[in-house]
Amino acid sequence: MPEPFYSTALVRARTGLLLRYRALHAALCIVVALLVIPPGHAAVTEAWAQRYSGPSVAYAVAIDAAGNAFVTGFSADDIYGSDDIYTAKYSAADGALLWEKRYDGPAHGQDWGQALALDAHGDVIVTGFSGNLVTWFSGNGDNSDIYTAKYAGADGTLLWEQRHDSPGFHWDFGSDLVLTPDGDVVVTGSTPILGRYHFYTAKYAREDGALLWETLYGLPDTDSYASRIAVDRKGNIVVSGVSHNGIDWDIYTAKYKGSNGKLLWERRYDGPLGGNDLPAALTIDASGDVIVVVDVLGVLDYDYYTAKYAQKDGALLWEKIYNGPANGNDLAAAVAVDAAGNVIVTGASVGDHELFESYTAKYAARDGTLLWENRYRGSTNGGDAGMGLGIDQFGNVVVASTSVGIETGSDYHTAKYAASDGALLWEKRYNGPDDGDEYPAPGHCLAIGVNGSVAITGAGFITVLYRDDLVSPDPNRLPDRRRLERRQIGSADH
Repeated sequence: MPEPFYSTALVRARTGLLLRYRALHAALCIVVALLVIPPGHAAVTEAWAQRYSGPSVAYAVAIDAAGNAFVTGFSADDIYGSDDIYTAKYSAADGALLWEKRYDGPAHGQDWGQALALDAHGDVIVTGFSGNLVTWFSGNGDNSDIYTAKYAGADGTLLWEQRHDSPGFHWDFGSDLVLTPDGDVVVTGSTPILGRYHFYTAKYAREDGALLWETLYGLPDTDSYASRIAVDRKGNIVVSGVSHNGIDWDIYTAKYKGSNGKLLWERRYDGPLGGNDLPAALTIDASGDVIVVVDVLGVLDYDYYTAKYAQKDGALLWEKIYNGPANGNDLAAAVAVDAAGNVIVTGASVGDHELFESYTAKYAARDGTLLWENRYRGSTNGGDAGMGLGIDQFGNVVVASTSVGIETGSDYHTAKYAASDGALLWEKRYNGPDDGDEYPAPGHCLAIGVNGSVAITGAGFITVLYRDDLVSPDPNRLPDRRRLERRQIGSADH
């Protein structure tokens, strides 16, 4: 489908292409040895795996208070030859399908779910984009609107829906959403105004989806595309994405007042060497400070760039650039903060074998000091990439990666690292029934439940849930050190 160069959907697709090393190395002949953790090293089991048949991709997963898993993404529509938004709820106990919803927009065109969130009642809100009926009948092609829907958690009943359509025949993209502390829904994406794309952020009432406020950001004669959104404890909103400066792409981050959308502060970041900077991830810590993760152009290739901005005025508190040992591409995908405000980032970094390895780093909350780092290289040396991460109740870090697997494609690889020093506590590998490609989508592909469950979703609409009974993390649990390069840099209490 036709898309502007830096549309939200294309940003995600380009990031996926960079991170999904499988496309770069599809010609490799792979000999595989299965990864095996000695029994007894961790009480983690694969509880269930669910797959939705047909061409489809899941972009986001969440777990409710009862341990049930919700996923959203898109699935091919056999009747109209396009895609529908597909959202499903799976039982915590065995993965049984509790309900499913397909949304085929009025144009029967491209409809994609991009992100979801669960409210305090267990209801689910999904955002993405949907083909526009008016532009379809006008003969201008299948343009799209930002589409947001709220479903009852119990049975999937549609509670409300909203469409945002900019004037003219254009693509509007919803890319991410958050819920405020009182349950209202805030969506961000991209919308064209007078031929130029702008950040678009809107707040909807939790009860009926009524529009409470909306705001735009854009520069004259250039394009700007929002990709990520976060909310602080007061309900204020932070949005980040890319904005063209007339020469190349910068990272633009803005904070809005939650009650009315008023701009509180804004920051632009252009890498030290200029060039196109790529958005990766965004989060907010308990004090309201903002952490932005970017792929920034270095001397030879892209590097991780992590920055922390003050909640009050966006002042830069610290910044870190990571250039891997091979001076190759280092591409971030996800970020999280623990209860102490320490920052964890994961993604892909070219290793000494000239292929991607999954790379995860933990930075101190106060000044960004590197506390520990992990490079994961699968036994095939075929390429690995961190796609999503989460923090459990003990501060341990769970990373979902894509990893070249059994001869025919990539697998899900999930690993848990100790909060204190990054020691490997357990790892699990999932290879689907047809030995095809299983890879998590970057960003929202992992969720952690209050009961210790870990859910992963991605390509093929495959969702896997693990039960983790680990209650006393042991930093000495590090099976097969040959496959994990670990360097302890400091203490997590630094």
